[in-house]
Amino acid sequence: MKLRSITFKLMLLVAVVLLVGELFHSIASLRLYNRHLMTRMEMNIESCSDVIRRSIYYGMLANDKDSIRRIIETVGQSPGVTAVRIYNKQGEVMVSSRNQEVGTKVDMAAEACDWCHMPGKSLFVKSDGNYTRIFRQSDGIRQLGISNPIKNEPACSDGNCHAHNPDDRVLGILDVQMSLALVDQNRAKESKQIIFLSGITILLAIGLGSIFLWRTVHAPIGKLIRGTKEIATGNLQHRIEIMTQDELGQLAKSFNIMMATLESAQLDLKQWANTLGEMVTDKTREIEQMQKHIIQAEKITSLGRLSTAVAHELNNPLASILNYSKLSLRELEQLELPIELREKIESDLGFIRDESKRCGDIVNNLLLFARRTGGSFARTRIEDIISRSLMLITHKMEIQSIDLDLRIQNGDDIIICDSAQLQQAFIALLINAIEAMPNGGKLTFEYRTLPDNNHVEFRISDTGVGISEEQLDHIFEPFFTTKADSKGVGMGLSVVYGIIRRHRGNIDIQSNENEGTTCVIQLPRVQSLVEESKS
Repeated sequence: MKLRSITFKLMLLVAVVLLVGELFHSIASLRLYNRHLMTRMEMNIESCSDVIRRSIYYGMLANDKDSIRRIIETVGQSPGVTAVRIYNKQGEVMVSSRNQEVGTKVDMAAEACDWCHMPGKSLFVKSDGNYTRIFRQSDGIRQLGISNPIKNEPACSDGNCHAHNPDDRVLGILDVQMSLALVDQNRAKESKQIIFLSGITILLAIGLGSIFLWRTVHAPIGKLIRGTKEIATGNLQHRIEIMTQDELGQLAKSFNIMMATLESAQLDLKQWANTLGEMVTDKTREIEQMQKHIIQAEKITSLGRLSTAVAHELNNPLASILNYSKLSLRELEQLELPIELREKIESDLGFIRDESKRCGDIVNNLLLFARRTGGSFARTRIEDIISRSLMLITHKMEIQSIDLDLRIQNGDDIIICDSAQLQQAFIALLINAIEAMPNGGKLTFEYRTLPDNNHVEFRISDTGVGISEEQLDHIFEPFFTTKADSKGVGMGLSVVYGIIRRHRGNIDIQSNENEGTTCVIQLPRVQSLVEESKS
């Protein structure tokens, strides 16, 4: 790394800022720590002084000097307490944890006394009447002292035992001293730890900052420089690989876009003739696909018109055949014929009747497929239609060991529809799904409201054999079936298609062979309650 590089200058700046910041942080931390320690010590010595004053209160009222002396000596032996004394107003030591000090006098101008006896100084320096001080002993160890005035309370001035003058405000001073040696040791130890941790923090921050600058500044700038040199040689395919979102990343991105544009323009000029045929082929394929959809729609429409015409033409002859077969069966009962002949004729007429009826059902399905309007539309709860539909096919699912996964979205499930026809469509789709899973599987029925809240969607999915892509193109055509010859006439999905289109909805079949099938139905929630029959 060059000393004149931007990265080096930034690293140097970061190092200086971190060093100065950590220095100020360490100093502030030490000061706060020392202040906290001294506050704790002051609180401790104040608490100790107050406990002593309360402990000797009744002893002083009773003038029980032995009790006072024992208390003072006991407290003086506590860890950290160096001296406990009681002075009178003349500075004479009346009681002390050090017996050799009893009877001696102190200098009234000393720091422990000047707050009270020096002219111009207030009697009570603190709000609680205590005065704390810090001083050093001859051995150099710091001491924390507190002078607690012993006030002349009414119990003292009115007592019979040793009454004091009521005009005296202070009878004496309770002086407590505690050693700060342990505090100074902890402070020195803590200072070393803070300095050590600050050094580690500075080194770690500088290291991480250097790595960060190297990756975010130095490396991207190096890539930009190398990239510009490559492009200067005419290599328009070179790209500057900077994935960041900062200014350098945006610069690299813009540079890459510019190079890509130039390269694309160059390639377009060279390959236009070669790609023109491919572009035409692609467009042609798209047009053919669109045309295929249009033809499919027209085919369905044409089949619908043809189905309507054929159904109307076949209805009357089929009805006549069915009626005459029934009439012939009724008249046959009145004739006296041999049993074998009667049974043969009855069998033939029954076959004619059943097949006529089946043809009639096919014709009705053709009409339903072709029909766009008509029927009874009313407000209906979707959950009721789904429940009735599932109830009718439950036994088939149980027989074939098919698991049902029902997913109904909570909320408004009211739509305007022909509930009978919609139920018929659901049953047809459910039966198709069940028949596609002869060895068992999972059937999923899902209902939800689309985001526009004006349409609802149904999904019926199975894990069955699926449908090939070629068959999907003809799936809704009448008489087209993917089942075996004996299992259907191919009117189920065409009828479903007619019902859904009659409800102004859309239906789509999505399937792959051996991967199952999903039928998606979308219906408008609201339609006209009165529909005119145009069938």
